[in-house]
Amino acid sequence: MPRGEISGRLLTVGMEVRKSEGDAAISHIISTVGQIKEYLARQKEQLDPFNAMLPHRLLPLVKERRERRSGAQSLLDKF
Repeated sequence: MPRGEISGRLLTVGMEVRKSEGDAAISHIISTVGQIKEYLARQKEQLDPFNAMLPHRLLPLVKERRERRSGAQSLLDKF
Protein backbone atom coordinates (compact mmCIF):
# COMPACT_ATOMS: atom_id res chain seq x y z
CA MET A 1 0.00 0.00 0.00
CA PRO A 2 1.55 3.33 -0.99
CA ARG A 3 2.03 5.93 1.68
CA GLY A 4 2.09 9.62 0.97
CA GLU A 5 3.18 12.81 2.62
CA ILE A 6 2.15 16.32 1.68
CA SER A 7 4.49 19.20 2.42
CA GLY A 8 3.34 22.52 0.99
CA ARG A 9 2.63 21.81 -2.67
CA LEU A 10 4.80 18.67 -2.77
CA LEU A 11 3.35 15.16 -2.63
CA THR A 12 5.81 12.38 -1.85
CA VAL A 13 4.57 8.83 -2.45
CA GLY A 14 6.46 5.66 -1.64
CA MET A 15 6.16 2.14 -0.37
CA GLU A 16 8.34 -0.63 0.97
CA VAL A 17 8.51 -3.70 -1.26
CA ARG A 18 10.80 -6.57 -2.05
CA LYS A 19 13.38 -5.84 -4.72
CA SER A 20 11.70 -8.36 -7.01
CA GLU A 21 8.43 -6.41 -6.79
CA GLY A 22 9.95 -3.00 -7.60
CA ASP A 23 8.47 -2.65 -11.09
CA ALA A 24 4.98 -3.58 -9.86
CA ALA A 25 5.32 -1.05 -7.02
CA ILE A 26 6.32 1.70 -9.44
CA SER A 27 3.32 0.90 -11.65
CA HIS A 28 1.03 0.93 -8.62
CA ILE A 29 2.37 4.29 -7.43
CA ILE A 30 2.05 5.81 -10.90
CA SER A 31 -1.55 4.55 -11.07
CA THR A 32 -2.32 5.92 -7.59
CA VAL A 33 -0.87 9.34 -8.46
CA GLY A 34 -2.95 9.33 -11.65
CA GLN A 35 -6.08 8.65 -9.62
CA ILE A 36 -5.20 11.49 -7.25
CA LYS A 37 -4.77 13.87 -10.20
CA GLU A 38 -8.15 12.85 -11.62
CA TYR A 39 -9.82 13.35 -8.23
CA LEU A 40 -8.23 16.77 -7.81
CA ALA A 41 -9.32 17.80 -11.31
CA ARG A 42 -12.93 16.84 -10.51
CA GLN A 43 -12.79 18.74 -7.24
CA LYS A 44 -11.37 21.79 -9.02
CA GLU A 45 -14.25 21.74 -11.52
CA GLN A 46 -16.69 21.97 -8.61
CA LEU A 47 -14.74 24.31 -6.36
CA ASP A 48 -13.69 26.98 -8.86
CA PRO A 49 -17.24 28.12 -9.71
CA PHE A 50 -18.23 27.97 -6.03
CA ASN A 51 -15.21 30.04 -4.98
CA ALA A 52 -15.80 32.51 -7.81
CA MET A 53 -19.31 33.29 -6.59
CA LEU A 54 -18.36 33.66 -2.92
CA PRO A 55 -17.54 37.40 -3.03
CA HIS A 56 -20.88 38.18 -4.70
CA ARG A 57 -22.75 36.01 -2.25
CA LEU A 58 -20.95 37.07 0.91
CA LEU A 59 -20.56 40.81 0.35
CA PRO A 60 -24.24 41.57 1.05
CA LEU A 61 -24.05 39.47 4.23
CA VAL A 62 -20.90 41.26 5.38
CA LYS A 63 -22.48 44.65 4.68
CA GLU A 64 -25.62 43.65 6.58
CA ARG A 65 -23.58 42.53 9.59
CA ARG A 66 -21.56 45.75 9.55
CA GLU A 67 -24.78 47.76 9.51
CA ARG A 68 -26.19 45.78 12.45
CA ARG A 69 -22.95 46.17 14.36
CA SER A 70 -22.81 49.87 13.60
CA GLY A 71 -26.40 50.24 14.80
CA ALA A 72 -25.60 48.40 18.00
CA GLN A 73 -22.51 50.54 18.53
CA SER A 74 -24.55 53.71 17.97
CA LEU A 75 -26.97 52.56 20.62
CA LEU A 76 -24.15 51.89 23.07
CA ASP A 77 -22.57 55.27 22.34
CA LYS A 78 -25.77 56.97 23.58
CA PHE A 79 -25.10 55.69 27.10
